[in-house]
Amino acid sequence: AAYVLWATCKLVDPAKVPVKGLVARIDLADRPTERYWLLLGQSQAEVCSAYPGRAEDLIVRTDSQTLAHWHLRHLTYAEAAQSGRMRIEGARASSRAFLACIRPSPFAGIQPAAPPSNAREPQ
Repeated sequence: AAYVLWATCKLVDPAKVPVKGLVARIDLADRPTERYWLLLGQSQAEVCSAYPGRAEDLIVRTDSQTLAHWHLRHLTYAEAAQSGRMRIEGARASSRAFLACIRPSPFAGIQPAAPPSNAREPQ
């Protein structure tokens, strides 16, 4: 989970982060006992596992797999939201800014290789 969130920080386009920055609490369904915050600023982005001391602008509810698929653009935010796999709570302007400032992974568009046709089925 921490790796996916670290990757999210690396994908932030600082030019698209609001001047005041954004604090997004990330609630991961596959890590219900852990809390994470993304602190997005125009100079840097970071992941915190302790309350950052600033009010949250957003709460992003998802799971690690969905977040990774969104990075890779194997699904859009609209598709993830419609299926109930990702939800962003907060002001509409903050939500739009969050979605706009997270660039796709450099690996987006690369599909996993298909197994060789002579691959044996697992026993």
